[in-house]
Amino acid sequence: MGLVALAVLGTAGGAAGQDTALKLGFVDVQKVLNESGRGKEAKGKLEKERDAKQQEIRAREEEIKKLEADLQKQSPVLSEAARKERREAITHKIRDLRRVFEDSNRDLQKRETELLNEILREIRRVIVAYGKEHQYTLILEAQSGIIYASQGADLTDEILADFNKRK
Repeated sequence: MGLVALAVLGTAGGAAGQDTALKLGFVDVQKVLNESGRGKEAKGKLEKERDAKQQEIRAREEEIKKLEADLQKQSPVLSEAARKERREAITHKIRDLRRVFEDSNRDLQKRETELLNEILREIRRVIVAYGKEHQYTLILEAQSGIIYASQGADLTDEILADFNKRK
């Protein structure tokens, strides 16, 4: 389907009597995202947030382990009602831990999506501006199923440089 579109584009310019040649390029947007200053900064922020959530979860896990160990030690001297009450408290803390874990994962995924989408929108704006400035007919995304392209058509490093210039 993509080759058909390129073939149509290639013949459309000639059919209209234009002497301009097609100027095609591609960009590895994922590389720009991973290697740009803003992309690295966003990933660093996300990693810090993830580490903080993991520390909170580990602290809760340790608390549960301590409560379970205490129950094990004191079980022979506790009344049945006291053992039951402590087991219920541990079960409640385990449920809370699962909820915190799931909420944390959901929040982190949402935050990652928001941050990365914002950066991707800006990368796309840079690509459009670059394409207009350098009079490209078409710029494709490298992950869009390009089977072959010469290295001369790879605009990734130029886009990365332009994107890093903008803050």
